[in-house]
Amino acid sequence: MLATPDLSLVYILVLFGIAYFILKNLFFRPILSVLDARTKEITEAEEGHLRALENAKRAIAAAEERLASVRREAIAGRQKLRGEGQAVRAKKLEAARNEAEKIVAAERAKLDEQLPALKTSLKNQAELLAVEVTSRILGRTLA
Repeated sequence: MLATPDLSLVYILVLFGIAYFILKNLFFRPILSVLDARTKEITEAEEGHLRALENAKRAIAAAEERLASVRREAIAGRQKLRGEGQAVRAKKLEAARNEAEKIVAAERAKLDEQLPALKTSLKNQAELLAVEVTSRILGRTLA
């Protein structure tokens, strides 16, 4: 008696092939395409992020250069104004010194004019004072 061959292995292989084909087309391909799209989006996002970082670095460098340029201009302007201010100050100081010297010279001239009269007056007052002191000491008036 011959036994009929067991076809269960063949059925299992056919069912496995059908299940593989169905799962491959309906399940694995969509999942893989979603994963591939996600990987592509992540890669593009990373590249965009890197480009944005480079753009930000360039913008920061340009802003820092402009800031340094403005600082240099401000320092130069400040030094120029400081120099002008010192020149004005020196002129005013010189004018004040000249005016003070004129005032001192005028007052010295007045004093020089008054000096002989004051010396004479002082000499007369000294003589009168000497006569008065002598009179008091001696107790009599002097002529």
